[in-house]
Amino acid sequence: MTDEHVADVDAAHRALFDAGVAVRRQVLGDAYVDAALSRNAGTDGEALQHFVSEVAWGSVWTRPGLDRRSRSLTTLGMLVALNQHRELATHVRAALGNGLSRDEIVEVVVHATAYAGVPAGVAAMRVVQEELTAALGPRDASDGSGGSGPLPGRRVGFVGLGAMGTPIAANFLAAGQSLLVHDADPDGQARFMLAHPGAVGAPGLSAFADCDVVVLVLPNSDIVDRVVTGDGGLLAHLNRGAVIVDMGSSVPARTRALSEVAAAAGVAVVDAPVSGGVARARDADLAVMAGGGDETLASVRPLIDATAREVIHVGPVGAGHAAKALNNLLAANGFVAAAEALLVGRRFGIDPATLLAVFNAGSGRNQATETKYEKFVLPRTFDSGFTAALMRKDIGIALDLARTEGVQTRVGDTVGAVWNDAVETLDAGADQTEVVRHLERLSGFALDGDLAATLR
Repeated sequence: MTDEHVADVDAAHRALFDAGVAVRRQVLGDAYVDAALSRNAGTDGEALQHFVSEVAWGSVWTRPGLDRRSRSLTTLGMLVALNQHRELATHVRAALGNGLSRDEIVEVVVHATAYAGVPAGVAAMRVVQEELTAALGPRDASDGSGGSGPLPGRRVGFVGLGAMGTPIAANFLAAGQSLLVHDADPDGQARFMLAHPGAVGAPGLSAFADCDVVVLVLPNSDIVDRVVTGDGGLLAHLNRGAVIVDMGSSVPARTRALSEVAAAAGVAVVDAPVSGGVARARDADLAVMAGGGDETLASVRPLIDATAREVIHVGPVGAGHAAKALNNLLAANGFVAAAEALLVGRRFGIDPATLLAVFNAGSGRNQATETKYEKFVLPRTFDSGFTAALMRKDIGIALDLARTEGVQTRVGDTVGAVWNDAVETLDAGADQTEVVRHLERLSGFALDGDLAATLR
C-alpha cells in the first residue's frame, strides 16, 4: 500500500471517528462523551473508545436505514438482553432525547424480557423506572391529577407487595388509579413493575412526600411502626392532611397509638384489614373491615372499594384490626374443629369427601368446610396463599385482646395452643391448611389414608 493510500485510509477512519463522536454527543450528551474520552486518554482503553466512536457510532448510527428513534429502541432491547445496566441507564436518557415516549421505553423492556428471560427483565425494569422517574417524575405527577381512577386528583402510594399486597395493588391499577409503589425487596418491587408497567417504583419512603394517601399491606405492627414512625419513615415526609390506610393485620392497641402519633403530625389513619385470601384478592372480592372516622374513611372508600366485595365500617381506629383478628380466631376454630370431625369420621370408615358433603349440606358447614377443605386439603395441595404463621399471629392478637378486655376464651385458648404447636412442627412458611398435617400426625393416620406421605 502506498503512502497515499495509507493517508486516504487514515483520513477515512478519522472522518468516521469525527462523525461518530458528533452523533455520540448528540445522543448521549457532551458531558458523558467528554468523560468517556478523557477517562481513557493515554490508557489501554483509548483504542477501544476510538473503535466504538468510529464503528458503532460513525458507521452504524449514521446509516440511513433507520432513524434515531428506531436505533434507540433496538439498542435498549439489546442492553436489556445483555444485562448492561449502566449502559441501559445512559441509553434511557438518550432515548428520551431521541423522541421516545415513556410508554415506548417501558414496552421495549417488556418485549425484550420475552427473549432475555424474566430475571434480566426484572433487573432492567428497575433501572428503567428509576431513570424515567428521575427524568420525568412519577406518572401523572406533571399535573398532580393522580389519573382518573377511584381517587382522581389525589396521589396514592402503596407499600408492601407481598402475597396480598400484590393483587390489591393490581386491583387499584386496574381501576385506573395511578400508583407509586415500594417494597423492602427491590426484586419484588421490580417484578411488580414489570408485570404492571403503569406503576411507578419508589426508591424509598421519601418519594411518598407528595402523596395524599398511602396504603400499607405489611405483615405486622413492628414493620408498620418502622415504616410510619421510624427514622426517615412516612411521617417524616407526608404533608398534613394525608391519610395512611393500613390494610394488613396489626395489633388494635398499637394501631390506636400509631393513630395518635400520626394525628400530631396532621396525618389520619384508617385500619382496613381484609379477609378472603389471595384468590379472592385477585378477583377484587375481599371483605374489608374498616376502622376510622366517618369522613376519613369516606375520603378513601372509593379506593378500598376497588379491591373489595364488601366494606364494613366497624368503628373507630383500631376496630378494623380487632374485627380481623377475631374473625381469624373464629376461622381457626372452624378449621381445627372440621379437621377433628373428619379424622374421627375417617377412622370410623367414612370417606372424607362424603363426610365433607354432609357438613356442607347440614348445619356444620363453615368457611373452612366450604372452601379450604374442598380446594386445598382433600386435594392435598395445601396452597391457600396464607401461612400458618400469619394465622397464628392473628390468633394471638385476638387472644391478647380477650385478656385485655377480661373475657375468658377457653375454646380459643385451646385452638391457639394447637395452632402454635402446629407452626412449631411444620416447615417454615407452611400454608395455614397444613395444620391438618399436624393433626394427622397426632392421630396417627391421614385423611387420605397415606400417613407415610403425611410424615414426609
